[in-house]
Amino acid sequence: MRDKVAIVGGGVAGLSAAHELMERGFEVHVYDRRSFLGGKAASYRVSPDPKSKPKADDPPGEHGFRFFPGWYRHLTDTMARIPYHRAGGGRRSVADNLVSVKSNLLAWFDRAPITLPLRVPSSVNEAVSISNFLAEFSSLGITTGEIALFVRKMLEFVLLPDEKRVDAFEHVTWWDYLDCSKPGRSRAYQDFVRATTRTMVAAKAEQVSAYTIGRIAIRTLLDTLSTLDRVLNGPTAEVWIDPWVSHLEARGVTFHTNTELKSIAFDRQSRKVQNLVVEPVPVSHVRRLRRRITESLLGDCAQFDAEHITEAADALTRSIDEGAWSAVAGRARAVALEARTKREHPADFAPNKQQLLAIEATLADIEQQLTSPAAQVVQAQYYVLALPLEQLAYYVNRTSMLTYLAPDLRNTVRLSRHLDWMAGIQFYFERPLDIAPGHLVGLDSDWALTAIEQTQFWDDVDIGRNIKGILSVDISAWNKKGRKIRKEAFNCDADEIAEEVWAQLSEMLNKPNRADVLREDMLVGGRLKQNVSFHLDDTIVERYDRKKQAAYERARGVELGTLSDPADEQPTTEQLADTFMWGRRRLFNAEPLLINRIGTRKLRPEALTGIANLFIAGDFVKTETDLACMEGANEAARRAVNGILEASSSREQRCELWPFSPPRQTIEAVMAIAAPMQVVRSVTNVVARWQDRFFKNLGGGQ
Repeated sequence: MRDKVAIVGGGVAGLSAAHELMERGFEVHVYDRRSFLGGKAASYRVSPDPKSKPKADDPPGEHGFRFFPGWYRHLTDTMARIPYHRAGGGRRSVADNLVSVKSNLLAWFDRAPITLPLRVPSSVNEAVSISNFLAEFSSLGITTGEIALFVRKMLEFVLLPDEKRVDAFEHVTWWDYLDCSKPGRSRAYQDFVRATTRTMVAAKAEQVSAYTIGRIAIRTLLDTLSTLDRVLNGPTAEVWIDPWVSHLEARGVTFHTNTELKSIAFDRQSRKVQNLVVEPVPVSHVRRLRRRITESLLGDCAQFDAEHITEAADALTRSIDEGAWSAVAGRARAVALEARTKREHPADFAPNKQQLLAIEATLADIEQQLTSPAAQVVQAQYYVLALPLEQLAYYVNRTSMLTYLAPDLRNTVRLSRHLDWMAGIQFYFERPLDIAPGHLVGLDSDWALTAIEQTQFWDDVDIGRNIKGILSVDISAWNKKGRKIRKEAFNCDADEIAEEVWAQLSEMLNKPNRADVLREDMLVGGRLKQNVSFHLDDTIVERYDRKKQAAYERARGVELGTLSDPADEQPTTEQLADTFMWGRRRLFNAEPLLINRIGTRKLRPEALTGIANLFIAGDFVKTETDLACMEGANEAARRAVNGILEASSSREQRCELWPFSPPRQTIEAVMAIAAPMQVVRSVTNVVARWQDRFFKNLGGGQ
């Protein structure tokens, strides 16, 4: 009889764990609270009418654009084992859908953009391109001394053995390591250091660990010898996630969507997980709506809040529609309709105690119908929590037995304070765009914008609505004021965010004496309009949007928890504002990203817990990758699966794991090549300085 594994979370980590376990003969069940799988990596179709279900020919939206650096090894290995059947193309793998990016575009507000080649030249044209870049880069204002400082710091990092780097660099910020605060440092150098961390991993150079960024910098520099950057040739769900899910289902993996973890039960004697209790997502919306009604009743109807009750009712309707809960759908819609009437036609509904009691009684009956037959006790031999960090911290904070058996998991509550925002917006165009043959990096962008025109890489994709171009933009600095709106991103609504992002992109790309790259008449409909010419990530919602209220309350529960070490440094007001946005008008990010701030590595959990049959998978787990990304999530899943294989005494082959740092021989070989180049560069600099002095003397010192 096969051992059963229950995985909670259907993002990249959960799917990766399911894949490895399936190939080794386990019975695998995956539970996810969403109606679709893939987590933050998934794309989805965007309907112009938020009340209508998206159709296949609607344009794609996403949490943020996906890119696959050359140092991705674990994830691309998994992708190579996912079949992808293309019409007329025979049998391929999803990994074949990766396309190399040859160059990026560096952009500023006050100067023309320059093209950044992404690999060592293999032709005369590419060599000329690099030569042009170096010439333009030298005019940015970064001094030769600062360039020499950067090179020396990189060599210092490389020469230190990897096992000693944690102690040397984990408690030093990237900003301080590169000596950015020294008086006289050029603004160009500071902007460059700040932007390269902010745009790549949503991290502030002044806070992020030099250990993490230094390792990535070295790997990135070495990847220029082969492949530095890759993207997919179509929307993520359609060319990767959907084929992945289909492959897993065909091989016996069972998926339970619209299903949320309610609680974890333990066997005290064996000190193991005994079972999980899961329930349909609509239950949480029913309870929330009941609570709103109860608050009004306790206040003798004086506290009746039509807006909040309506939003909770709408969230209930949406969740039931997504889950197709036909047994209660009609009654739930009736409740939602009645609640909506209170706000849209207040004169037609003057709430009184009898009416509210009737609604509350109906909701209680609906909750009973949902929970009695649908709430499940899940029993398995092994359990994997592949949840986002803030969700895992919620359950850790609410399950005393979990922290008693695995005390180290308490650190996830403290770690969850180190979350930040990185989410995207997509612009849809009626005509093709010619912006950059790769990513656009806004080096001095107020909101730390990065972008990519995606359709140039897509093959045979029905984009929908006669759309000819999609510009997908990631916003990383949500707590900075914009240039046009003059408000922080989290204080803006969707229209204001679109207007500000558009203004910043236009200022960076549209230059005097050149044809404008971006004009509003190029957009679908000729103007900015939500879900028509632009779409803001669904996980960026208003504080009182009940669609994401469960995630909001989970995050709030973590922050107000009592498990933190009293001696631990309390989060600053700015950190709280960055992570959990309170206030009626402010936005809330339901899916934030872990940032590797200094000193946080010790807080990251291992894939193996102190509980023999419970394992953790997620991009925040301590791995060789050491970064919150898809590669880290996949590696963590492999480590969790290897733990299950050991616990079950399985003879199956262990999941392969690759070191992140390049082999010492590779580093020495690169240094051997770099040494003579440094000599040539030094001689060239001496000659250049002599020439400069000669001509100044010739001209009378002017």
